[in-house]
Amino acid sequence: MRQLATPSLVLLALAGCEIDGGLTKHNAEPTATIVDPLDGAAILEGTTVSLAGVVGDGDSEAVDLEVSWRISGSSACPEAAPDAAGNTWCDFVMTDANADITLTVADPSGGTASDTITLLAIADQSPTVSIESPTTDGHYYSDQLITFRGTVGDVEDAPETLAVRWVSSLTGELPIGATPTSAGVVESFGNLSEGEQALQLFVVDSNGNESSASVIVDVGPPNSAPSCVITNPLDGAAGAEGSTVNFEGLVGDVDVAPSWLAVTWESDKDGVLGASTPDSDGTIAFGWSGLSAGPHAVTLRVTDDLGAECTTSIQYTVGTPPDISIESPAPGEVVNEGESLAFTALVSDVEDPSDALSVAWESDLDGALHTAYADSSGVAAFSEAALTRGEHTLTATVTDTSGLSSRATTTFVVNGLPTAPSVSITPGSPNTDDALVVSIDSPAVDPEGDPLTYLYQWTRDGVADSTGTTIGAASTTRGETWEVSVWAYDGYGDGLVGTASVVIGNSAPSLSSVDITPDPASRNDTLTCIATGYADADGDADSSTYTWTINGTGAGTGATLAGPFTVGDVVTCTVTPFDGTDAGTPVSDSITISNGAPVVTSLTLSPTDVYTNDTVTASVSATDPDGEALTTTYAWTINSVAAASTSNTLDGSLAGSFNRDDVVEVTVSVTDGVDTTTSTASVTIQNTPPTAPTLAFDPSLPEEAEVLQCAIDVASTDDDGDAVSYSFSWLQDTSAFTALDTTDYTDDTVPAGTTSAGETWTCTVVPDDGTDNGPSSAISTTIDGGSCTSLTAAWVTGWGSTYTSSSLNWVGLAARSASYGSCTVSIVGVGRGWTAASLVATGAEVVIVGDPAGGNVQYTAAEISAIQTYTSAGSGGIVVTFLLGYNSYDERVLANLVGINSTYVTTAQDTLSSNSTIVLDTTHPLASGLPGTFTLTQYAYEQELTTSWSGALLSGASVVMANSSSENVVIAYEGSAWNGVWFSSMPEYSTTSADRERVLYNALVWGAGYTP
Repeated sequence: MRQLATPSLVLLALAGCEIDGGLTKHNAEPTATIVDPLDGAAILEGTTVSLAGVVGDGDSEAVDLEVSWRISGSSACPEAAPDAAGNTWCDFVMTDANADITLTVADPSGGTASDTITLLAIADQSPTVSIESPTTDGHYYSDQLITFRGTVGDVEDAPETLAVRWVSSLTGELPIGATPTSAGVVESFGNLSEGEQALQLFVVDSNGNESSASVIVDVGPPNSAPSCVITNPLDGAAGAEGSTVNFEGLVGDVDVAPSWLAVTWESDKDGVLGASTPDSDGTIAFGWSGLSAGPHAVTLRVTDDLGAECTTSIQYTVGTPPDISIESPAPGEVVNEGESLAFTALVSDVEDPSDALSVAWESDLDGALHTAYADSSGVAAFSEAALTRGEHTLTATVTDTSGLSSRATTTFVVNGLPTAPSVSITPGSPNTDDALVVSIDSPAVDPEGDPLTYLYQWTRDGVADSTGTTIGAASTTRGETWEVSVWAYDGYGDGLVGTASVVIGNSAPSLSSVDITPDPASRNDTLTCIATGYADADGDADSSTYTWTINGTGAGTGATLAGPFTVGDVVTCTVTPFDGTDAGTPVSDSITISNGAPVVTSLTLSPTDVYTNDTVTASVSATDPDGEALTTTYAWTINSVAAASTSNTLDGSLAGSFNRDDVVEVTVSVTDGVDTTTSTASVTIQNTPPTAPTLAFDPSLPEEAEVLQCAIDVASTDDDGDAVSYSFSWLQDTSAFTALDTTDYTDDTVPAGTTSAGETWTCTVVPDDGTDNGPSSAISTTIDGGSCTSLTAAWVTGWGSTYTSSSLNWVGLAARSASYGSCTVSIVGVGRGWTAASLVATGAEVVIVGDPAGGNVQYTAAEISAIQTYTSAGSGGIVVTFLLGYNSYDERVLANLVGINSTYVTTAQDTLSSNSTIVLDTTHPLASGLPGTFTLTQYAYEQELTTSWSGALLSGASVVMANSSSENVVIAYEGSAWNGVWFSSMPEYSTTSADRERVLYNALVWGAGYTP
């Protein structure tokens, strides 16, 4: 209860009272009031409370008053004067007990006043927390987002000021946002790792009080889509409109029980049909009779708890079955065995055109007979003769495109025909005087036992004649063939036929002549015997026989006789006429074998196109019909004038031989010693194009902006003596350049001021003799910008202590470097045990590593590391010779520095000859100042790789020089911080050679980053 201190009021009766002749003045009491907080206010434990009060005094200024604050009897703040308005303050921290607050004021005269309030203490409470999601019985997946939701609160703090975090027992604190709303809702989304784990939601208030809630959750592996299959009806099935379709299927999910799955049936035409609830084993069923007419794509859709789906579909058609009626055969119709029976039906359908209806025919005796589509008018027809004897029940089934069908039936009978009787003609060998009589030796038999009637038909030479049982003698003529056919009739049809025949007499044939061809004939000929004038009174075919004799001895039969024969042999062919029955009088012809002349089978001249200085060769093939040895002679002419050669060749390079446009002809004579055969062939001499010229640049080492002439160093030659002209074309790097001048030839000069440092200029020259162009020549050079005036190369000591830069000709190269370009080369020798720092100290722009593959003392790992550090740091390039081999680790590191994949390093080495012809990539700076091909002298060894160079090179590396076997090579490598050059051999060991030193000079300049 707030206590107010009221100043005592002293009523003094002053009326008529006077002391010492006047009034006596009394002191006014001060006042004190606590204005904040109010009495009885509830304050949270640990809260800093600001106390405010107002004091005053009627006799004194406020600043002259003394103020004190006490908390439950204890001083709270030092005594102090209020401000000029009488305001006073004091701060304190609320404890866990109620506090009595007293404000006391004293004036200078000793008057006092006070005011007291009581503050109620509220204990500090921990925040509240609960988890709504995830839940223990929930189903979760490691690849699916999970909703993390909870509610937090605090008596003292607003919800949005509370700090919250989610923690998993498997992975620790989760990286998800967790800021409560003003309503205390905490909601985030994220993933949990697979497995059972405790999930906790922690909340901390502003006073550090922490609370938590937890839940056990089991997180499965990544969600798998459900499985589904339709087991009934089958895909493509059909049914009549209004009938119930029983849809059945089987569903499942590896993550959840079938009861978790949502199952619906849908039609692309009618929409959603309905739903199914899976049994515990995943079986589903759904019946539906409301499908509209027409085709449907019926889909089974299965969705799991996360929305993953499985769909599968079948085609099902709803329609009206087609109609069918059998038009033929008529019910009970009879057809004879073996006769063709026509089958006809009329079909129609409400939905489908008639020619889309399939009709299948079936007999109960013969099974399936025929299946085909009806025609556009609805007629389905076919014929069949191979039907089983007896009564048939016939069924015709029509099926529409939806699979709906209807059927119709009828009956027919297949009658069995009588068997063929066995008959004969008497007499068996008649002549023109005999009558012919037919006899039934064995009667016909009817399968059904029907009574039989016999019928007869005679033919004379195949032409129908009489129908009785006898032919009179007056009706036959010699040579005629008479045949009788006899069959039985059972009242429904004719049975099988029995036959017999005879021929009336016969006469022997004759020939008029026989001739043997060829005549005359040689020893290897094939002879043919030709008989003419065959005649037979009965008109019989010629079946004459042939026999051969040689000098009276039998030699063969048939119309031909093949050699070899002997010159002088007498060959006879005898032909005996024969009509198939009787032989006539033989007729013969004879010839005597003579010599056969040789035959030239081919004569060719090569080459096909002949030029002035070529050698023409005649190739002849000849045979002799008698197989005798042949002799061949040759006679050549040039423009019909005899040439000197008598062999099978004619050399155009000899004096007085052929020239362009001459006609060269050869006559070949082939003889067997008795007869001679000749043949000729000719060719016209073609123009010979001029040879390629040899080119050179003037100057040979062009500077920037200098005039550059492409000079004919060695002129083209022309075998035909024609005058040769030249056409020049230029490339500035890869672009055509046409603004040219003329020095010796048109367009042979690039004007001054045109070229720039580093450019590659290529000159191509094509010779022309007025008829044809010859092969072109090309030469390239790189413009020296003069930027490189000198460079320093650090030569590291090789494997043998006896080798020096001088003995390896590096010093000689340095001495002559000015003759190869603008760079003056200095060689600095570096002794064994070098470091990266000692290499840098040389100031070298390129390091020379010569022959690290030889001997028994190789570079140490520290030395190799120093080279690698020096190069990779961009301190300079590297030039290496004879690098690979010996499988040492350090050399594999060096291999990578010059663009060679170290995995391709091999121990193999080849021994080379002392010289190796090198072909250049003339577009590369390393080829500057060198001819397209030259001889590179080197030491006797070179190193190989385990596979082709293209497969062994790192990106940025290329083979710029190589011999014909691609073994002695030079590789240029443009690294990110350095240039590297590798020689597979050791050209520094060889004697002085301008081309060889130029290659090494270019390697040092390019390796140092300049253009040679």
